[in-house]
Amino acid sequence: MTVPVRNRTDEIGKVAHAIERFKASLKHNQVLMHERDDLNRNLERKVEERTSELAIERERLARAQADAARKRHEMTAQLRAEFGDVIRAASAGDFTQRVDVAYADENLQSLASDINQFVIQVDQSVSAIGQTMHDLADGTLDVSLEHEFSGAFADFMTLVQDTGRKIGEQSNQLSHIALHDALTDLPNRRFFEDRIAAYTRLLSMGPMPWGLLTKSTISFSVSPPGF
Repeated sequence: MTVPVRNRTDEIGKVAHAIERFKASLKHNQVLMHERDDLNRNLERKVEERTSELAIERERLARAQADAARKRHEMTAQLRAEFGDVIRAASAGDFTQRVDVAYADENLQSLASDINQFVIQVDQSVSAIGQTMHDLADGTLDVSLEHEFSGAFADFMTLVQDTGRKIGEQSNQLSHIALHDALTDLPNRRFFEDRIAAYTRLLSMGPMPWGLLTKSTISFSVSPPGF
């Protein structure tokens, strides 16, 4: 509606102009209110859409977490089975078991390789030590090491070597004492009998020239030093 007296210059005209400005302002406010309502509706729609997206994302994350937890549980059970079997076997003295599973995870594969290498190293060291002890029991006192040891195994094998050398030295000393006279340190009757037995065994293998020189001692005495 248009105010008919807006062209007047008196007070009524001023009022008419004020009414026109009020109408224009009211119309502008109505436009702003409509725009605000549209913005609110758009915002509510976007909030609902985002809320729905977040709900879907939370559900996806929950499924992913559940799947990861299940895989961790399965992997833990597999690790316990594979590693546990090898470790229990090694604890019982069986070093033939290995971790044969190939893991996709690089760290787990490295751990499996380390365990296998540890068991192999212990197996080789124990086998070498067992063979060395067997050789010592058979009288092989000069122990030679064909396997490279380290750590406690190296210390143990050094002790075994030292023991073998000491036993060899003591055996040689005992053999010398048994075959020589304690006073003169000359070969005794047992030494003579051992040599005769050795030559007799040689003669049994075939004819060969031989001879025996004997000397009879009529009297024998030892004076103390200085006499």
